Amino acid sequence: MPHKSLRVDDNVSADISDHPKDIFFAAVETTRMPMIVTDPNAPDNPIIFANQAFLEMIGYAHDEIVGKNCRFLQGVETDREVVNSIRDAVKNKQEFSTEVLNYKKDGSSFWNALFISPIQNEKGDV
Repeated sequence: MPHKSLRVDDNVSADISDHPKDIFFAAVETTRMPMIVTDPNAPDNPIIFANQAFLEMIGYAHDEIVGKNCRFLQGVETDREVVNSIRDAVKNKQEFSTEVLNYKKDGSSFWNALFISPIQNEKGDV
């Protein structure tokens, strides 16, 4: 069988047959699709992961957002009904998709297409 390797950056490569979770992480980290992961079991549902595409989209650094709830992206024109629907979906551990007006670090607004999916562990817990 040929050697399979994945180049994550100029300094990292790995044998992908031995590290399927690393492959997934590398794909999520390097995709151009902005992604975050929050912890709905922790107080205030903080961000626990953000990929580079998300950071570039919002203009914040990793250390500025990890540990915070996503509401820091909301602003004066963010639709509160949409925010309530998002909150309900997270609370009820339901898949949900919508668009919400959010704000970047520089104050400019952008339409954020959200696709929320609960992630379960091996036991089925979110």
